Amino acid sequence: MQATQNASKQVTALPNGFVAGLRSPKGVSRWYAARVPEGRESATAERLRAILPAGLLQDAFQITKERWFKRGGSWSLQAKPLFPGWIIVQTDDPRALAQELSRLSFPVELSSGDGRTYLPMSKEAQAFYALHMDKGHCLRNSVGVLDQGRLRVIEGPLAGGESSVKKFDRHRRFCLVEGGGAREPFTESMPLDIPEAI
Repeated sequence: MQATQNASKQVTALPNGFVAGLRSPKGVSRWYAARVPEGRESATAERLRAILPAGLLQDAFQITKERWFKRGGSWSLQAKPLFPGWIIVQTDDPRALAQELSRLSFPVELSSGDGRTYLPMSKEAQAFYALHMDKGHCLRNSVGVLDQGRLRVIEGPLAGGESSVKKFDRHRRFCLVEGGGAREPFTESMPLDIPEAI
């Protein structure tokens, strides 16, 4: 692996919508954001999994989310990156991983909140995404019905989780889901189709 001239500089921004948590002690495996070329997220994650030792990098992936789009009068689902230009890397030693990434011949930069500290995704957000993603790391569409004015989700990752749905828009086919509990609350938009009321 060849070092690049500018790969060692640290990214001090976090992706829009990334819910950062507290710094973890060394040895605790967490998810971190890494900036990569936009449009190359999945390919870069796959390449990292192939070349970096599993003891240093437990996983690397792109989170995508299905979204409803209306074109020509008809609706369709399309999977789009949740954090365009970013991937999630899982490690228990972010400092050692950042050093290894700086030696690569292609650009991957582990994000830092303040230029000195690597901030993982909050434990609550990590648990939320892990619960709602499929094996391909995609937040899929759910299907619900309105039963006497009350939402009942019958299919998809939100099935049985109606209490976490804080707001939904039946016409635009999405809902706002609350995660994180009382300690670190956050809201994520999720696709939700409610084709009928009963």
